[in-house]
Amino acid sequence: MKAPAAARDNRAQQRAALQRRVAQVERWGTRVALTFAIGALALYMTGALAPYVPAARLVTLWGEDLSTFRAQTGLPAGWDSFRHLRHSDMIAIAGIVSLILVTILAYVALLPQLVRQRDWAFLVVVLLQLAVFLAVALLPLG
Repeated sequence: MKAPAAARDNRAQQRAALQRRVAQVERWGTRVALTFAIGALALYMTGALAPYVPAARLVTLWGEDLSTFRAQTGLPAGWDSFRHLRHSDMIAIAGIVSLILVTILAYVALLPQLVRQRDWAFLVVVLLQLAVFLAVALLPLG
């Protein structure tokens, strides 16, 4: 049995509102994150701030695996890297991370609308996806 036309239209409008919300967050988030990433790269390329790993040293370590790279540079793993945001190469990496965070912010922005719409199934899917993002972020690196 098909749902009444009015109910289908309402559901389509709700989906369109969710899509607009995600698009809005992605559009503005990407603009901000890309501006930050480009600015961070400019700091690195111009030498305005000293890098954690000097470019000359980076060239010699370029082909190494992560554990060797970290052992030779003293670069900490995971979230401990945030302690080194005073270095241009770490700021450049933070710029890349900011681009990744845009998608997570878009998911978070959906939560209030999903609750208002009582779309419990989709809410559970979004919460599970956010839980996966969180679990990956908490995994130790290398």
